[in-house]
Amino acid sequence: MRMRRGFKPNPRIPRTVFDADPIRDIDTEPFDFSTLKGQVVFIVNVASEDNATDEQYQMLSKLMEDYHGSGLEILAFPSNWYGQKETKSFEEIKKFVYKKYNKNIKLFTKTDLEWNQLFALGTRYFPGEIIWNFHGKFLFNRNGVPVGRYDLLTTHEFLDEEIKRQIQGGYDVMPDPKMETKEDEFDLEEFMKNKEAV
Repeated sequence: MRMRRGFKPNPRIPRTVFDADPIRDIDTEPFDFSTLKGQVVFIVNVASEDNATDEQYQMLSKLMEDYHGSGLEILAFPSNWYGQKETKSFEEIKKFVYKKYNKNIKLFTKTDLEWNQLFALGTRYFPGEIIWNFHGKFLFNRNGVPVGRYDLLTTHEFLDEEIKRQIQGGYDVMPDPKMETKEDEFDLEEFMKNKEAV
């Protein structure tokens, strides 16, 4: 099983999520992130064939249902690096997600997280490895600055409160990118064991 361990230096880490270079969306069209200015942005690495897929997409769909109209944008980046759980084609991914879940989730083509500027920006503020599908979740305020990082064990209720706080006025939060964070306490083996037991 091939798993990513950290990030290589990216040629350019943008100042904000809105300054990132265009990335192709699921229809292979370049997406201009500056069009999201003023929105609260939530990014996540996703996969269609993981044990956690349905639970995680259901959570993302509910967040979009509750907050998209108030300025939330969820950007989902499929990746096949973690356990090869995203083997579908772009069209198959699109049909799978938009048939079962919220069509307002913005999907992109499969990505190598090591060279994705948005995840590089997120880990600059909140260091730590992204070790599995749906484990790399970052929340950006209306200034486009990372204000939170979350993982597979983060509950819907907690994310709801975090997003609500930014929706209601997250312009002025500018954390220090050199801020110290606690060690990542997510235990992948324990998580997978529990999922298989269900």
